[in-house]
Amino acid sequence: MSDLVDYVEEPIDEVAIASQRKEFLDMLYQMSKDKASVMLRFRGPGVEGVTASARVLAIESSLQEILVENLNTPTGVLPTARVSLDDVLYVRLC
Repeated sequence: MSDLVDYVEEPIDEVAIASQRKEFLDMLYQMSKDKASVMLRFRGPGVEGVTASARVLAIESSLQEILVENLNTPTGVLPTARVSLDDVLYVRLC
């Protein structure tokens, strides 16, 4: 047997995992339903450190994009926009 362990042999609490996943999905649903106000901080070439505010309309199920309204950026306001979360460092609820 190797001294290196590739994984942890602990039982998985499937009930707890399912409960946490449900709470997370409920939070995403509620954010969209309530059009939650958010602050986005962008990352990457050309947008590093840029912040923008918006209201969440929808969140893609793969968590790769969000649809927002009134995206207030340093260069103006976009009535609606699709934002790639690959370009976002964090999303903060306001």
